[in-house]
Amino acid sequence: MRSDKKPHEYEPDLEGLKRGDNDEWGRFLEAYRSRFKARARYYFSRPVMVEAVAEDAMMRVFDKIYTVRKEESIASWVMRITANVAKNYLRRSEERHMHQELVDEEPTRSARGPSAGNKPPDQILMSRERSVLLYKAIADLPDSLRVPFVLRRLDGLPSRTIAEILGLSEGAVDSRIFRAYQRLKDLLPELDE
Repeated sequence: MRSDKKPHEYEPDLEGLKRGDNDEWGRFLEAYRSRFKARARYYFSRPVMVEAVAEDAMMRVFDKIYTVRKEESIASWVMRITANVAKNYLRRSEERHMHQELVDEEPTRSARGPSAGNKPPDQILMSRERSVLLYKAIADLPDSLRVPFVLRRLDGLPSRTIAEILGLSEGAVDSRIFRAYQRLKDLLPELDE
């Protein structure tokens, strides 16, 4: 039986990890740290975000290692965990942007009266409702469309950078962003107004 594993490649001792063996965890983290970061880079380009996602994913793996079955590949399990942590960061980022957008539209008073662009309260409320609907629709997009869309619209990244992060061509990124816009316009026709 031929193994595709390279002789120098680390093979985690699942039972040692489950027992909490410090030496095994040290070897595991040393061998897998770059994998955590590589998967995080798939979603984020800023080093601070890559590091935060990788660290959180490592903690999640430590907390959930007991759930791995013997026949399951630890490497693919680690990549799924890291991807889920990154997606959670993206969701929180979207929610933060949505909250900030709503706060920014909050009417404020100055010595000269209302300053929310002199919008009447019903227009402010309609704008908030549209924002909530838009962000819910964004959250419902499939990851393949939502991630490039969020990286462009919320993080302001250019196609080239998004392509590098996601491992796609620039054309594929632009196509996915366009398809995300189309889907959002179908779901929310009032966006054309």
